[in-house]
Amino acid sequence: MGGECWKDRLECRQWGAHFPHVAGIVGQSNHGAQSVVLSRGYLHDEDHGEWFIYTRRDLSGNRRTNKKQSFDQTFDKYNKALRLSCLEGYPVGVVRSHKEKRSLYASTEKVVRYDECYKIEKCWRKAGVQFLKVRMTKNGENLEM
Repeated sequence: MGGECWKDRLECRQWGAHFPHVAGIVGQSNHGAQSVVLSRGYLHDEDHGEWFIYTRRDLSGNRRTNKKQSFDQTFDKYNKALRLSCLEGYPVGVVRSHKEKRSLYASTEKVVRYDECYKIEKCWRKAGVQFLKVRMTKNGENLEM
């Protein structure tokens, strides 16, 4: 499935690559995460192709109009799913959207692209920053930070 492209998130959902058409994480806290979408990333996201840092945060209301964090992140719900995938070494599918303008690895065409499965190498909360960060590497490669 790697490299498969769809015109939008709804079509991506129909093909089973990432089910919600808005949420960035699919998973269950007791089974792990199945996929994440890199789309209009947050300020602290980094995309280096073979690895990336995915920043998870929750905003109250509309994300486009309200840029303030509504509460500190904890390891529950989807965050717990990401953490479980990290601890157990479960692969997580990664979908990149053309809407992520800061990434050199996002599609230049107006599509949503399934890239591959990545391995979550590390999950952490940074003191003084209201984010949960997840470092993921392509094919589970062990890269130095």
